Amino acid sequence: MASNLRVDSIVPATGSSVSIGTATGGVNIPGVLTYEDVTNVDSIGIVTARGGIRIGTGGTVGPVGSGIVTYYGDGSQLTGAGPTFTNGADNRVITATSASAITGESNLIFTGTRLGLNKTSPAPLNGDGTGMIHVAGGNPELVLERTTSGTESKASIRVTDGEDFKIAVKDGSGSTIDALAIDTGTGAVTKPANPSFRATASGSLDYNSDNTLQFQNEKHDVGGYYNNSNSYYTIPTTGYYKFEVMHFAQPGQIARVKLERSTDGGSSWGTIQFGPRIESSGGGRYIAGWMHVFHEFTATNLVRVRWSQGNVHINNGYGWFQGWLVQ
Repeated sequence: MASNLRVDSIVPATGSSVSIGTATGGVNIPGVLTYEDVTNVDSIGIVTARGGIRIGTGGTVGPVGSGIVTYYGDGSQLTGAGPTFTNGADNRVITATSASAITGESNLIFTGTRLGLNKTSPAPLNGDGTGMIHVAGGNPELVLERTTSGTESKASIRVTDGEDFKIAVKDGSGSTIDALAIDTGTGAVTKPANPSFRATASGSLDYNSDNTLQFQNEKHDVGGYYNNSNSYYTIPTTGYYKFEVMHFAQPGQIARVKLERSTDGGSSWGTIQFGPRIESSGGGRYIAGWMHVFHEFTATNLVRVRWSQGNVHINNGYGWFQGWLVQ
């Protein structure tokens, strides 16, 4: 016959422990069970912990079998659960500052169509640019944009403060070389480092046999590739070059020169082009001859002007040798 046992408290007769035998069907406690030293709790459903759930060192929270554990809430109270994030705001590009921290970069902005470097609000100069990169924070500011005029689209690079736009390179010693410059006032494009030279005769010289014409009065030499001691020009980089030579035929004489190239440092030479054969009718008249050569050369080739025929005359004011890289 079933019956109930009701007591106010159960205390041990000796010692400090009370043992309750194993119940085969379970124990039903309709009220609240308060116990401060529970080793294991097996609960199906929701567990509400009055003072929080604490997992000891080395313990884990994991699913049963192959399931997953789902956390609810905004995660704002989690610590040590992942990288920290600072400096957040709209459109900021996120970078890693250490193995466990990421930062929203205030000077690196991406709006979805525009990228700003040191520019918090990148915007087109003319109001209709898209796909733009705006580099600010210095002089000059640089803007790369794609603009549309009617049905026509074009890409452009703009300098915002009126200074020349330049493309520079570093040489082997670390010095900066302006390779290309655009004048923002006129739009003129120049190549300040483009190889070129011009040299004239250092006096009044006449050639009537196989010799190299001497142009030793150097006027300019961008890059330093002309040797005025032997009148050789060293090709600095492979490309197409234009060379020009001016000389004269003495009165009553003919004259002709040629442009030669060496591919082995001057040990042997081959003719690139002969100049025109010019002839003076005499009477004290000197007749000018011009030779123009457009040809492809390879870096380290040597170029010189050589006597070819007759009596060739050059002098300081009226005989010269010049050349430049075209492309």
